[in-house]
Amino acid sequence: MTKQQLREQVLYALTRYSQTQEKHDEECHLGAKLLASPSFKQARSIGIYRSMAHEVDTWPIIQEALKTKQVSVPVVKQKRLVFQEIFPDTQYEKSNFGILEPMDAPEIVPETLDLLIVPGVAFTQSGKRLGYGGGYYDRFLTANAHTTISLAMQLQLVSEEILPIEAHDQRIQQILTV
Repeated sequence: MTKQQLREQVLYALTRYSQTQEKHDEECHLGAKLLASPSFKQARSIGIYRSMAHEVDTWPIIQEALKTKQVSVPVVKQKRLVFQEIFPDTQYEKSNFGILEPMDAPEIVPETLDLLIVPGVAFTQSGKRLGYGGGYYDRFLTANAHTTISLAMQLQLVSEEILPIEAHDQRIQQILTV
């Protein structure tokens, strides 16, 4: 199976799963698990994505983090990933990718991030990650070493043999599952 075939298969399953009570329950458990993790508790500054409907809902995590941490979200600018700091009153607009991005938010220096929450389509327990195919996070992580965590619903976990890995693919240090 190619990366693209696996991506399509998992995204199809996630789309069908996105409006279920089971997904909501998994999101709540994953959010609580992240908030209780030592990496999250120790971080002063986090980078975290604004989720799409089929992903683990990160908005409750963001709201909680904003109480005590510097929070930044990714934005694609000139084909590269940058992080912009957000605040409780930040206004958002939909990007070309359909993701809510902050309006007029300051860009942060990547080295200031203590923890990076990385999205993905599929994961293995050992940290292999299948992204959306643009390579944005792989390039960002190659240039900027960070503590990385991904939130994975059961549908997103695949066996090691199924997920092909290439030289440019960056592993995630910790995969949180239910």
